[in-house]
Amino acid sequence: MSKDVKKNKFLKKITGILGYKIFNKNFIKSERILNSNTLKIDEILNNICVNNNFKKIIQLGANDGISDDFMFSIIKKNNISAILLEPLNENFIKLKKNYSDYKNVTILKKAVDIKDGKRKIYKINNDYYDYYKKKYNTENGDWINVLASFDKKHLLEHGIKMSHISEEEVDSISIKNVIEKNNFQDFNLLVSDIEGYDYEIIIELLSHTNYRPCIVFEWVHMNERKIFEVCEILKKENYILIKINKDLVCINKNNIKLNF
Repeated sequence: MSKDVKKNKFLKKITGILGYKIFNKNFIKSERILNSNTLKIDEILNNICVNNNFKKIIQLGANDGISDDFMFSIIKKNNISAILLEPLNENFIKLKKNYSDYKNVTILKKAVDIKDGKRKIYKINNDYYDYYKKKYNTENGDWINVLASFDKKHLLEHGIKMSHISEEEVDSISIKNVIEKNNFQDFNLLVSDIEGYDYEIIIELLSHTNYRPCIVFEWVHMNERKIFEVCEILKKENYILIKINKDLVCINKNNIKLNF
């Protein structure tokens, strides 16, 4: 779960929304103790980046660069060159501001897709942010800001009312063109948080290109079939898989070493 999920009442509701099953109060308490005493995904990725001398990163669905984002500190701390994609105008403006002092970061106002073109993205209308913060008993609305998706059903399944959903037409670009148009063929890490569309992009990358970077993606919005298929393909490509809460870290054994 996001580090911002603090209150137990909110935890119960939002974990249900995100697809987690709550077993009992002891499970929640035990999980919170374990989470506070084990490595976090930002610590693991920072270790991988440092020990493998990562120089280039691509991040899909970068949002504003801060909300539920474990890459912000890694990119800044290690002065890594990065391409960040964020299609929604409001988030894009914030993202540019948050990275304004870092000349090695390129920010693209685009959604990643299997081909270039135009797509509609569905999101929570800004007028209803306070409604959902109150409904789920949380002062922090970061989770609201990251629910945007190509699929309107994604928001409905997260408890968002149809009348509270708005849409925005955005430019889209294929992952292959993100890499090649920006001369980023030697990138080391792909981070994807695109609300359930991660499956299509990872399959596209592994099936239609020769790029085999370290890959991190959010798995919780994939169904059983998609998770099985993407895991099988990754294993055939010599990746080892490490699940860290709602993210899957995929490490190519051919060119990445671990040092913990």
